[in-house]
Parts: sequence; structure tokens; C-alpha cells
Amino acid sequence: MRSAAEPGVQISPSARAAPVPVAAGRVVPSRFVARIDLPGAAILGLDVRVTERGAEIVRLALEVRDWLAPGGITASELRSVRVRESLQRALRAAARPITWREGDWFRVEGDSTDERRHSYAVTFDGGRDPSNGRGQRVTPTELERAAGLYRQALALGKRDPTATVARALPKSRSTAARWIMRARQEGLLGPAVGPTPGETVTQQQSRQQRP
Repeated sequence: MRSAAEPGVQISPSARAAPVPVAAGRVVPSRFVARIDLPGAAILGLDVRVTERGAEIVRLALEVRDWLAPGGITASELRSVRVRESLQRALRAAARPITWREGDWFRVEGDSTDERRHSYAVTFDGGRDPSNGRGQRVTPTELERAAGLYRQALALGKRDPTATVARALPKSRSTAARWIMRARQEGLLGPAVGPTPGETVTQQQSRQQRP
């Protein structure tokens, strides 16, 4: 998509990207590709990952704008690439405003009125002593929250998404694992992908997650 806020920048979010707050009332995808028009005949491509550490460039590519035109990328064009400035342009172009918020849930510009996203911020909200949750009946709202946290931890590349859910709830890891298993049984998460953390996304879930 072309950005009205940042002309000359095209953003393509990853299919499984999670929205990450970067400033008051705005979010960016946790993974996206930016194509930036540079002065001259070159286009800069950035593969960007956004985590709790901030924004990181994981791939950078430079290509000519017109493959049929004579000549290629010059040394002068290479020297003119300002990586940090280009990353900031990409983040401004990828940002979308939050239009509705209720507790840990929010909706961003362009979402349908019945779509809700879970707040990334609670994923890293620790510091409290987790309870084990034994004997407590889990509510549908709690299952929905656990499923949202798990899915966003996956999108952010967490190696142990269950531990991330446990810190955010806060609950013990065993309780978080039981809630995640229950969320799968209730259809809030897809089936597990063997021993590897993740889920098999069904067609219905794909439609529900689509921005």
C-alpha cells in the first residue's frame, strides 16, 4: 500500500504480522517490507521486524527503478543511502491510528467494526507474581485473551510463546499451557504443529485474522 503520510514509500505487511504500538494511539506491523523511492534511479527495499527491542532491519536491497533502462546503480547512489532515515520513513508510512480501545482490545484504522485486536503491550507486562490457577474456572474472555497473546507472540518470533502468555496473564507456565490447549479445543487457536510452537490456520481463522 502507498502511504499518504510518507510519499514515495510502499508498505507490504507480512500475512501473520501483529500490530505493535510505537507511539500514542498508533501501531505498526511486527513484520513488513518497505519499498522506498530514492533520488536518482534506485529503489531501496527494507525487510523490517518490530519487537519489544524496537525496529530492526533484517534485509536490505537496492535495485534499479527501470530494469529496461541503460546503466545500473552507481557508487554515488550507494553512498547516498541513509539507512536510519529510511527506516524512520518506513515506520511513519507503516503506522496506522487506533480508532477504538477497550481494556486490552483495540481496533485500528481500516478494520471492520466487528474486528478486535489484542494489545501487544500486555504481552510484555510482567513484574507480578504469577498464580498457578489451580481450581479456577477459566472464562471465555480469558481464553480469548490467552489465544490472542499466543498468536501475537508467534508473530513476533518468540521461541517460547507459552512462557510469554504466562508472564502476561500473569499465571504459571503450566496454567498458561492448559489455557492454550483449551483455546485450541474451543477453536480460538488452530491445531498444534507437531512439537513446534504454532498453529495450523484454518480458512475460517484466516478470514477472522485478515485486516
